[in-house]
Amino acid sequence: MMTHFVRLDKNNTVDSTSTVLNEECNIEVPATVQCGWIWNGTSFDPPVIAKHWVNAQAFLEEFTMYERGLIALSTNLDIAALRLTFSGWLSEIHADNDLLVQARSFLVSEGILTEDRAQAIFG
Repeated sequence: MMTHFVRLDKNNTVDSTSTVLNEECNIEVPATVQCGWIWNGTSFDPPVIAKHWVNAQAFLEEFTMYERGLIALSTNLDIAALRLTFSGWLSEIHADNDLLVQARSFLVSEGILTEDRAQAIFG
């Protein structure tokens, strides 16, 4: 029976998997481990995938009517720029996108969202 091994990159992320006989420079793992999984020192964890939405409309639906109203009426220039950006955003939106990270910060600093509410929306 063959044994499954993986090679790790410098961040302890699996960069290749194989079934080999030679154990040199490899860590034995269950066959379920795939590229992208992370070695935590004792076991492998699947990668964390950022929350995402199919488009801007789906993203904006995460907000309550009240929160959307506060965003719409905000006179803060950063919030206004975000409104304009999202109005034309046609592709998927990922929570780890730099613009969304900034948006989260702006919305919390302006008091539109609490930190707990931002965590619920952005993950």
